[in-house]
Amino acid sequence: MLLNATDPFTYADAVTDLLEVWTDEGHGRAYHPRDGWPWLWPDSHNTDWVFTFTHGRVRMMTGQAWASSR
Repeated sequence: MLLNATDPFTYADAVTDLLEVWTDEGHGRAYHPRDGWPWLWPDSHNTDWVFTFTHGRVRMMTGQAWASSR
């Protein structure tokens, strides 16, 4: 599961799984990185859900602007 990942490989696999089912389960649109930059705005600051993996932890943010330095 994505939120329980403790290493980058498990996290990457979980993100791939999440992107595959996100739209099918009615959560909105998901954009896979393999498809290139997928949206019309120039950065991710307007993204509704942000998942990051840093120092062995998964962080999830929603409803706020974020910066990669967090």
